[in-house]
Amino acid sequence: MTTITPLFGQSIFDIALKTCGIAEAAYDIALASGVSITDNVEGDLLVVPEVEKNKRIVEYYAINSISPATDYQEKTKKHRIFDYTFDYTFE
Repeated sequence: MTTITPLFGQSIFDIALKTCGIAEAAYDIALASGVSITDNVEGDLLVVPEVEKNKRIVEYYAINSISPATDYQEKTKKHRIFDYTFDYTFE
């Protein structure tokens, strides 16, 4: 079991992908952390329980320094896909 603090624009699903490699882990993270999967968790301390992982995805994110941030941001009125290494092609 580990803990992680989400960055600006990260949702529980982003944390699940980064730490476990599978989106389904978001439900376990939310339950262990006492939050809803729809909550804005930026800056919260989330508990990442030991669950089934896709090690290839976790390693890929770590090697390439990918921190997905797909949460809608009211301040910027933009959806972010993954991180700032991508441009605005799809807006």
